[in-house]
Amino acid sequence: MLANKYQHGGQHSLAEIARLETLLAAHTAAVKTFKSAVIDLGQADATARDLLVKLLSRVNAGLGTTQGSTTTH
Repeated sequence: MLANKYQHGGQHSLAEIARLETLLAAHTAAVKTFKSAVIDLGQADATARDLLVKLLSRVNAGLGTTQGSTTTH
């Protein structure tokens, strides 16, 4: 498992770095698209946007959080 590799001083390979950069870029693009869609929804129907945010908060509550985490997109 990769976690064991890095816990024992291992280094990321060039392939791993490239893959992580690709995944991060895809994630960043998806977050921007989602954020834009939520803004558009809010302009069209603020009540619908608020309901979506409420439902997403409910779904995410079951995923667990890191205490003190303030990550936002």
